Amino acid sequence: MTLRYWVFSIFFCLLGCTGKLTVQADICLSKDGSRSREYNTETHLCCGGVVQERFNSKREERGCCGDLQLFNRLEEICCKPDIVRDRYIQSGENRGKEQICCGKEIFHVDADATTRGCCGNHFSKEDGCCNQTTPFNSTTSYCVKDHVVPLGYDICNEKQYDTRKQICCADLVLHNSSSHWNTTRCCGTDIYDKRKKQCCMGKIQPRGSGHCCGKDLYNIGNELCCRNKIFHSDGFLQCCGGSTYNVSHQECCQGNGASKAIPKEAEMLCCRGVVHNINNVPNSRCCGNQTYSPLTNLCCNNDVIIKKDSTNHTICCGREAMSFHSCERDSGHFCGREAFHIKRDLCCNNKLHKNAKKRGIRCCLPGTDKFDPRSEICEFGGVKTKAETRNNQPSLPIPGPQRRELRPTQIATGICSICSDAWTNRDVRRRILDKSLDICRENGYLLTVKHFEVSEIANKTWMDVTMKRNIFKTNANKTDIILELPCKCSSLMKQSRKRILLLTDLKFQNPPKSFHLGDSDAIVPRRKKILNMIRERFRNCDNYIVRNIRKIVFEDRIKKIISESKNKA
Repeated sequence: MTLRYWVFSIFFCLLGCTGKLTVQADICLSKDGSRSREYNTETHLCCGGVVQERFNSKREERGCCGDLQLFNRLEEICCKPDIVRDRYIQSGENRGKEQICCGKEIFHVDADATTRGCCGNHFSKEDGCCNQTTPFNSTTSYCVKDHVVPLGYDICNEKQYDTRKQICCADLVLHNSSSHWNTTRCCGTDIYDKRKKQCCMGKIQPRGSGHCCGKDLYNIGNELCCRNKIFHSDGFLQCCGGSTYNVSHQECCQGNGASKAIPKEAEMLCCRGVVHNINNVPNSRCCGNQTYSPLTNLCCNNDVIIKKDSTNHTICCGREAMSFHSCERDSGHFCGREAFHIKRDLCCNNKLHKNAKKRGIRCCLPGTDKFDPRSEICEFGGVKTKAETRNNQPSLPIPGPQRRELRPTQIATGICSICSDAWTNRDVRRRILDKSLDICRENGYLLTVKHFEVSEIANKTWMDVTMKRNIFKTNANKTDIILELPCKCSSLMKQSRKRILLLTDLKFQNPPKSFHLGDSDAIVPRRKKILNMIRERFRNCDNYIVRNIRKIVFEDRIKKIISESKNKA
């Protein structure tokens, strides 16, 4: 049996397992980052926000060079930023040799080349490159502070030194070694013996005579150190910012960088470092750094104080700070400021359409209009009749049967479960307990959903989110990203401006603008009970390699089958 037989067998097996052949659709972004149009990645390219044909008239694949220039991948190479050169030398004694770009410069590659590559704008035989300017051999030297130095050496104030004989303090001053080198430490630009001395904020002090408080020493038996200041203590004093207070009859009011000692019995209330006199305000509470009476007002997001619409109103309704209003706890669902019946009415981005859901009407997202799918079509927030679009078919049709949009009553599995009514706090907690939801992932990103968009030509939905932090790690930075889901999901409208948790093995360090999610990822509501359950069970998770051992074994088997078929052919 030939290699062609095995390739087609695996292809048709995969096709039969999935039941359909899908189009790899993506969005072509303009230079300013806004969405331009959708395109089929198997047949087209996105170059500088413009969609181009992927193959030329000879069916040879092309690529982008810069924003708008195209090049033939078989015969040409792209030199940054947008210079197209021949892949092979066309004349002379080196004719036919392959070329490589290093920046704007071009070099030919010998057939017997071993360890070679670009180092800045130069082609080097060495395996290391320092600061994209200087090549080096990693077996004898390394790169430190943009300098190439021998192994065992370092740089101090732009000078090379032997780390076995000298020590560098504050990257400024070099000191020669002594007989007690293992006990020598830096304190500012000076050195000291850690057995006899201690370093207090750059000042060397005797060891054993007290503890550091700023640059000075204090006795922990009868003194306090409050923000590097020393105070005498009689046993009742505690720190309150950079001062002290007596715990027997005072309390410390701290917040927003301020601190102040206030009497315990006085008619005063501390709200985030601000002291308020509440002598004439009954049952006063804090709302941020302000006070309010819960009898007549509500505190929204611990920041905004509003008046109650009615005395029985106990919670805030509304998404933005300027649109908060009070509502009854048991009044049902709200669309903006209006109450609506979830089974009869339709809510499209805070615009209410009465009795629309009973007639089969749907939202035309991302706008606020509604449309009848039996006679109308929604295109990027605009409604058109089917008669208007009959002669304007999409340029990229999707072959094979199409996946229906998930309705709220359908229970989806995998990443698309977010589109189902089963995606509730209670259901997610149950799935975590019975282990039907796998929470063992490398990363747990806390996200805020800003916007979403449903594809008109493919089974895709894009979510525009802000990544706040990683609950499993501490080095994640806040950033904006776009997530792509492999399903149509209009019900994501409910998640706009809400917080969710993404469990994934994807890494968002120095991220691109978008990521593709699959069934190996999971999105759950960001609720305190759910976060606590996930953190508790995460401790029992296996490492990444153990969790993916089946996938690794399967891939090895496929490679082995293809390799054996090549040998037989």
